[in-house]
Amino acid sequence: MRRAVSEFLEDMGFHVYAAATYVQGYQMLIQMGPEFRLAVLDIYLTYHSDEDGASRKPLGLDLCRRLKVISPRCGVLLWSAFSHHVSDVAQLVAEGMTGLAYVPKGSRLATIQDLIARVQQDEVAICVQEDDRHLEDVADRFLATLDDDLAELVRVVRNRLPRLSPRQRDVMVLLPRSPQAIAAQLGLAIATVRNYIDASYASLGLREGALAVQPYRHQSIIVLAVILDGLLRPKNQNG
Repeated sequence: MRRAVSEFLEDMGFHVYAAATYVQGYQMLIQMGPEFRLAVLDIYLTYHSDEDGASRKPLGLDLCRRLKVISPRCGVLLWSAFSHHVSDVAQLVAEGMTGLAYVPKGSRLATIQDLIARVQQDEVAICVQEDDRHLEDVADRFLATLDDDLAELVRVVRNRLPRLSPRQRDVMVLLPRSPQAIAAQLGLAIATVRNYIDASYASLGLREGALAVQPYRHQSIIVLAVILDGLLRPKNQNG
């Protein structure tokens, strides 16, 4: 699989460095981390041996944190065969991390290509396979990893998203990007984007009242709310 992913990325124009274990990945990170613009990390890695019987642990999450310290602008794609790691990715977002996506193994190549482009633009995305939606509530697991106060804020803001105009919603989906990048993507003036952000914060109740006085960054709350909405909407559409 590592060879297949390397070839896929090379076909996209990347110069690829591959690591088989956590130790190899960490050494590569120390040597070249600031140069990386994209990392595709398996959440489950062996520590120092790639033999079939070697124990695998969610060490990719630790590599992700370390990489973002060394190279904050590097886009990171985390993938796993286990949907319960959605909650781990939610925690990284709650910590303020952007340029990050979770994708289940077995996802379509077009989906992976789209997510690669998005994390390089500093966006945040969580992907759930069609056949994952009948499992235990992915959205509940997503919220369960957050502090109770933050989880409640995210629920409230998610429920208020319908208050936004279509254009405001477009801006909120791209919120991890800078206003300049959002303006370029949507063909708007930077001042217009800033106005949309201010108006959206007001519509979502983040400018006054209880939601305005809390320890969490408004951007993180909205990013998490948009992700939660994306996890819930397919269920709602399926009845």
